[in-house]
Amino acid sequence: MTITYGLWAEEFRPAFQEAADAFHAANPDITVELQLTPFNDYFTKLTTEISSNTAPDLFWLQNIHINLYAKNGALADLTSYREASDVDLSGIPDSLMEPYIIDGKQYAMPWQALPFGLYYNKALFAAAGVADPTNDWTWDDVA
Repeated sequence: MTITYGLWAEEFRPAFQEAADAFHAANPDITVELQLTPFNDYFTKLTTEISSNTAPDLFWLQNIHINLYAKNGALADLTSYREASDVDLSGIPDSLMEPYIIDGKQYAMPWQALPFGLYYNKALFAAAGVADPTNDWTWDDVA
């Protein structure tokens, strides 16, 4: 049996190939095939693959896409697997887990958290008459 795993970052290939090889060593009847797609093409390709029933068995997604894929039936409910697992998830903050839970169902798991920063040119803001951001700005305020 071959499991396909879709991802977009070439720089992660060695680490994920090592994990795939280790999984295969522990499960000789299962092979994991990595399918890398450049980020700029990834979600267009994935959406097309989902529509044509050729999507990878496992794939990376950003939490902003979870609702679309879950509501379209592209994701399996993983709740029972999470509940039956002996993997300790207590170290994962609720804020990282919540985006992947819809209507009480777990559709994906976070594997990393990335910080975001916002830089702006104070002189350009001032010249345009735009007030400096305050600590209570939301992403909607930025937009």
